[in-house]
Amino acid sequence: MNTQENGGTIRNMGLGTNFYSDDDIYEGHWYFDKRDGWGRMFYADCSTYEGEWSDDLPNGEGMLRLANDSRYEGFWKDGMKHGTGKFFFFEKGQLYDGVWIDDIPKCGKMIDFGREDAIDPTLYPIPQLKLRNSTGVLEEARSKYLDGINENTSQHLITSTT
Repeated sequence: MNTQENGGTIRNMGLGTNFYSDDDIYEGHWYFDKRDGWGRMFYADCSTYEGEWSDDLPNGEGMLRLANDSRYEGFWKDGMKHGTGKFFFFEKGQLYDGVWIDDIPKCGKMIDFGREDAIDPTLYPIPQLKLRNSTGVLEEARSKYLDGINENTSQHLITSTT
């Protein structure tokens, strides 16, 4: 990691590793003592975030893998799930694919995903949606949330056609 002197203060910049504790470890890019750019954070609870950082928080595209192997893959803003993303519930064998705003899922679809092989599957499978134009209804609702996100950020959003 490079250091830069700024008025007598030394600032970490570039690629490096920081041990917050024996179990909380960050490896990746730094900019003026803050995680910035691509990096990987290992947490004491055995979860891992890998992706883009800005101003010391997950910002941009990244993946959070929890200790139980469930994971979120998608966009982040100020350390919260924000934009399009997928959350894989591996213990239950289900997947949520949709739009998140400030860490809250707002609009999307939940489907069975490997439910037969899940550790603790749900009692019943998710029923099929019986709307005439279910894809159109979902896309209309998603666009409502995505338009709001696009007005407030310059991130690139991934849209799914499945």
